[in-house]
Amino acid sequence: MKAKPERIAEIYQSARELPRQDRSRFLQEACASDLQMLRQIETLLRQDETANDLLDQPAIKVAGELMSELNTSMWPIGTRMGPYELVSPLGAGGMGEVYRARDTRLGRTVALKVIRANLLVDPQMRQRFQSEARAVAGLSHRNIVALFDIGEFQGNDFLVMEYVEGRTLKDVITAEGLPLHDVVHYGTQIANALTAAHTAGIIHRDIKPANIMITPESEVKILDFGLAKPAVPGPQRSGEETQQSTAPGMIVGTVAYMSPEQTQGLFLDGRSDIFSLGCVLYEAATGRPPFQGLSTLAIMHEIATAEPPPPGKVNIHLPPTFDRVIRRALAKKQGRALSLSPGIGGGTRCLTR
Repeated sequence: MKAKPERIAEIYQSARELPRQDRSRFLQEACASDLQMLRQIETLLRQDETANDLLDQPAIKVAGELMSELNTSMWPIGTRMGPYELVSPLGAGGMGEVYRARDTRLGRTVALKVIRANLLVDPQMRQRFQSEARAVAGLSHRNIVALFDIGEFQGNDFLVMEYVEGRTLKDVITAEGLPLHDVVHYGTQIANALTAAHTAGIIHRDIKPANIMITPESEVKILDFGLAKPAVPGPQRSGEETQQSTAPGMIVGTVAYMSPEQTQGLFLDGRSDIFSLGCVLYEAATGRPPFQGLSTLAIMHEIATAEPPPPGKVNIHLPPTFDRVIRRALAKKQGRALSLSPGIGGGTRCLTR
């Protein structure tokens, strides 16, 4: 039997109040033989400790360390990584740094992402990363950013991807939400891309507005498909998960857009992406995400137990059909199969769980 979110919250809060040296024994007793619940709570406690350790340090020391990390991790413009010459930085995140680069062989502009070395220190992790990269490189869909190449430079792995002009959906969404025709237009393209990827056995695991580019021609391009969070390999159970499944007990993704199974560290399949897509479309139509707890744990608890208000209650201009589509996408329990159902109108179709 799965542990109820309220039980997880109760044990988590009790453990937080204990000295660190007493937590392990308390958790072993409180979780009994439920190893999955134990791993979830330990993950949340580690996240707390990381935040507290950072906050406890003097501000000048923290700022100095951050600046030092930036200065040493960013590659100088003009660096040649094989045939790719770095032109300008595009951004940085938990996965690594992204640069605009020039393919000197073909004379085209590409996006080059240098993966943080600490993510691929395990040989099995690197092998899995390369295997997933090859699988994603086989995808060919107009709404998925193409992966051209993978390589290694001075011990650092990198990805070479299609360079896309535009803004992320996160930057496009207004406080009041977007017009329905824009939501339908973007949602249809995202759903089509997910259908193609899931048919190929590939899941994203981190569908969110920041990972969706909108070009000047209003075309959607999904970023980091299947590569956003390389998962630690776990035991395989025949017929139950694909090569891209996430290891049990590992929580991956962005909290506000996680599926219920992600919050519990369970194995994932394409239905998890569908839930995340429902969260994205809800926010695009209303200007607010469906789950808005005051803390990480509160949001995870809402995702697992609470029903958000129908989008039509937040934005009165939305039709009942849209509410039905979102309700199906945000279903807590997964259906037996992935499917397409009649959508928002005019022949639009949307993924459901």
